[in-house]
Amino acid sequence: MNGEALAWVAVATFLGATIWTAARARTRSDAFLPLGLACVTVASALRIPAVVTSVQQLTGAPVDAVARHTALVVGCVLVSSWVMQTLTGRRPKTSIVVGACLGAGILLIAAFSASAPWLATDMDTQTEGKPLMGVYWAVYYGTFLCATAWFAYSAARSRSRRIWQLRWGTDLAAVGAVLAMAWAIVSILTLLQQTRDPDGSLLVLGVQTRYLIAASSVLATVGLVGQLTSAAIHARYQRSGLAHLHRYVTAAVSATVPPQTDDRTIDSYHRTIQILDAIGTLAHYSTASDRASLAARMPAPTPETLVAHELRMSAARLANGEPRSASPANWTEHLTDESSLPRLGRALMTLFDQADDDTHGSYATS
Repeated sequence: MNGEALAWVAVATFLGATIWTAARARTRSDAFLPLGLACVTVASALRIPAVVTSVQQLTGAPVDAVARHTALVVGCVLVSSWVMQTLTGRRPKTSIVVGACLGAGILLIAAFSASAPWLATDMDTQTEGKPLMGVYWAVYYGTFLCATAWFAYSAARSRSRRIWQLRWGTDLAAVGAVLAMAWAIVSILTLLQQTRDPDGSLLVLGVQTRYLIAASSVLATVGLVGQLTSAAIHARYQRSGLAHLHRYVTAAVSATVPPQTDDRTIDSYHRTIQILDAIGTLAHYSTASDRASLAARMPAPTPETLVAHELRMSAARLANGEPRSASPANWTEHLTDESSLPRLGRALMTLFDQADDDTHGSYATS
């Protein structure tokens, strides 16, 4: 595949990812990702030979190269900032992100402008005898390496805290970031070799850097889109379990559900409080004999399954007007993380499904 075909593939890939992520952005911090991908889309478009020729003829200088480099480093900084806040929970200050983007862009443009005059041809062949281009390449490759390294580090640092469904996309994107770092290192070494010996052979033989950056682009984009898709599917799955748990326990203790508001954060907060209050009430109707009988009938139950059975038994005891237990259950050890309540809801849904199956089976045999 030639360079023009690779450029078109990159443009199509990044453009599709930009549109898709922009449509899913909900908050101001979410805008970092589509903005970064839009910048990378522009950088990819500036690799298309027809676009390069048009820009050079229009400006009389290799403006396409500095525009491409600026868009690429700005895009990488924005995407890395989004990855950092999404995976590690540490949100970088907007002023720092904007300052890094503006600083890198201004330095690149200033070094390019101060190194004039230029001809309307490839910039790489005109850098000899222009000392400020050393600053240009240092800013370009330095910013690119820092951004992609932070990308890979953020993905690796949070990897152990996420389940596989929420990890494979970022793992793929991290591989893309590592390939991008390899591309930058190879490009730096090649640039240094050409500076010292313009007529000599390349330092790294047989390495086609365009294939490295193409593979990096595809892996990073597919990984990020896959991460967002998996997160959305997992969130929907979690919401269904949480909603079922909320309906069941609040009905069991006859809790009053406050009216819904437009703020989803407040609704989620109130719902969680209601669930925990209802579970705390039901815990006072769980007995030691319940736990012993469940342990005898189920040799190795999951914590969520065990609590789900106890909840049903406690709800039945409360509905029958029985007194509180002298040895209430302590379920807090099973509700320690943010996904424990949805898992408990899914376990309850499984119990109801099994009860329905048993009922239908009894009808069929009678």
